[in-house]
Amino acid sequence: KQKKDIAEDSTNFQIPAKFIANKPDFVYEYNRYKRRIPRNLVDRMRMCCDDKNNILMPVYSKKGFYNGYVRRDTNGGDPKYMNYLENRTIFYLEWLISTTTGIIVEGPYDALVTFKYLEKAGLLEKYSVIATLGSEISDAQFARLPKFFTKLIIYSDNDPAGKKMGRAIKKQLHGKIPVISRIEY
Repeated sequence: KQKKDIAEDSTNFQIPAKFIANKPDFVYEYNRYKRRIPRNLVDRMRMCCDDKNNILMPVYSKKGFYNGYVRRDTNGGDPKYMNYLENRTIFYLEWLISTTTGIIVEGPYDALVTFKYLEKAGLLEKYSVIATLGSEISDAQFARLPKFFTKLIIYSDNDPAGKKMGRAIKKQLHGKIPVISRIEY
């Protein structure tokens, strides 16, 4: 099956006033040099920046409806990421193709980098990558995972928040679908 490309195939996408695409060169350069994300993925994600040079990444539902965005602070502020979402969602769910194994990561850049390497290795037919947009996972997110995957690989950060996320996923999905992880929780 062909995967749906939201950037090319969405009739309902509307950029809110908060999205100011006034510095596309900054967006490309930040992603290229700081994150090693190629221009085609930046375009596909419709990334842009605000007037303070923070990267803005739109988030869509599985059906392609705009849900909000994630802001990545590029000025050394805290928190690094802020989610501005209409509802708690799973990042990159709209990119799922007919795979049975999902790789779950914490943040949007984790997902983009993983997606880039899966694509480069020719493994997008076997694996899909999604992000929880943080280490806290909602009940709604847990309920959706077994609907899309028969196996799940946790690839969280090896820090206290990442380990907490891994333990929560393993506990919540125990007996529903096989879950493996790269680190012990």
